[in-house]
Amino acid sequence: MRSRFPRHPWIGLTALFLAAALGACRPEPPPQGEEVESGGWDFYLNNEKIGSETYVLRRSGRQLQCTVRSELPGALASASVRMRLSASYRPLEFELEAQRSPLGRMEIRADLEPGRARVRMTRGELVREDTVEISARARLLEEGLVTLAQLALQGLDLRQRERFELPVLLPQLFTQAQIQVENLGLEKIAVGDEPPRPLRHVRLSLAGGASDYWLDDDRRVRRYVSQVPGGLLEARRQPAAARKRSSAARPPTGIDSPSPTSSAS
Repeated sequence: MRSRFPRHPWIGLTALFLAAALGACRPEPPPQGEEVESGGWDFYLNNEKIGSETYVLRRSGRQLQCTVRSELPGALASASVRMRLSASYRPLEFELEAQRSPLGRMEIRADLEPGRARVRMTRGELVREDTVEISARARLLEEGLVTLAQLALQGLDLRQRERFELPVLLPQLFTQAQIQVENLGLEKIAVGDEPPRPLRHVRLSLAGGASDYWLDDDRRVRRYVSQVPGGLLEARRQPAAARKRSSAARPPTGIDSPSPTSSAS
């Protein structure tokens, strides 16, 4: 299926597809499980702050639960996401709720199992449901959500491979795609008011569009940059965001060490 976003079909300026208020989404269920990590990013367009995205990751039994809130004003996005993952960060369930003007409410649900994903999307009164063939290694990405890119990069061994392909499910497009992952090495940069520090620069490319991420030792995205029609879109990690971590969820690793779940690569 041809994407409506040929340059940035999965991660770019959220203004292209989501709008209105998060409050219009139905209430989220009470959080379950032990909180192991939380954080967020402030978004800037041409160096002017436009909004934020936050997430909370919890451990429930042998699985992970992630909730995401994206709050961007005006014609941009406000959305909520609930996602269930395996301990090795493989997506199992995905739900997105948002408002999209002028088409109204949009909901997406994807249930993933080995070899296939059942995807259902509702936009206003229109409903589409289909089964998508996927790789057993497939991750999941969706337009404008940095958290999903961060989760997709967990478990990948970035030490020795400079470039490789990663299969990803794009629920809104009802398809699996192969994104190009480029490991551009360590760069010493400053994010916001933080002092310069070595971060790993990773570029994700798809359909002629590219987005750049700078990761810390624990594969958390510290900075995200993408060239969009309105200019330069940037996300900077919020320095004051809570970052509670649990060794049971993910043992700390050096930036040049393989992730404990590197078999996903």
